[in-house]
Amino acid sequence: MSSLMILRKRKVRREISLDDDGNDAESWQLPDPRAKSPETLFVQSETRELIRLALLHLGPRFREIVELRQLHGHSAKFVSQELGITVAAAKSRLSRARTLLRKSPGLEKHGRLRA
Repeated sequence: MSSLMILRKRKVRREISLDDDGNDAESWQLPDPRAKSPETLFVQSETRELIRLALLHLGPRFREIVELRQLHGHSAKFVSQELGITVAAAKSRLSRARTLLRKSPGLEKHGRLRA
């Protein structure tokens, strides 16, 4: 197991300074445990950028269906009507587009991308 993986699995320890007199309310506030770490935020922004670049390299037919379905959240029925194709064709095209995205340079190491 790499050192980076070990560091990622460690829990963040909350620390409070013993030198602080503790008179102000801010000194007793602990960080929000739901807040994402800077590392997580960085990885997410890098992944978003890789996906954006991969979308730019998709053909217009595939890019259009991914944008309508994934980015705008439209139903398969709505997408098929917009593109003038059957629902089955829309689902098939989206599946092929997702496969192409997963095989894009830089994204293959991310494994399963969330739909």
